[in-house]
Amino acid sequence: EQLQDNLELRIQNPETGLFTRKYIELQTLQAIALASRCGSNVSVMVLGFDNFESLCEAHGDEAVAQLQKRFVSILSSKIRKEDSLGHLVGNRLAVVSPGTPSQGCEIFGSRLRDGIASANISIHGQRLSMSLSIGISNIPSDKVNSAEALIELADERLSAAQQAGGNRIVSN
Repeated sequence: EQLQDNLELRIQNPETGLFTRKYIELQTLQAIALASRCGSNVSVMVLGFDNFESLCEAHGDEAVAQLQKRFVSILSSKIRKEDSLGHLVGNRLAVVSPGTPSQGCEIFGSRLRDGIASANISIHGQRLSMSLSIGISNIPSDKVNSAEALIELADERLSAAQQAGGNRIVSN
């Protein structure tokens, strides 16, 4: 239990190197405060591979974890320095983008989805058909009043995208 408490207090996951949910919440809170003072936007993107569990069952957790690490590496090189990338829960990642309207995240998200869909990814010589879904929330467009609510809204929208068949983006 104490080990779990220590992990929840960390800002970076020692296994993956990604920022933790706690850190993402703090970055979102800070971005909201700045957006409020400056009259600007803050967007949160929550990303997840579609049919993640099926991929794990078919190819093994370790192989899929390696794919996810490669994706994280690519994603972290594509976001801006002022953006924050972290692990939200399960296979879901979050990107906090201060000063970015929803439309900017939608354009970026579309490029990511297209890249994943057209990538030649294979495990043990078998080509994988992979897709990515994304949920986006934004202040001031979405009428939420906390960092946690902004993150949860993006997460709910990711779930809606995946339930609608995946390989799509859901925003306001």
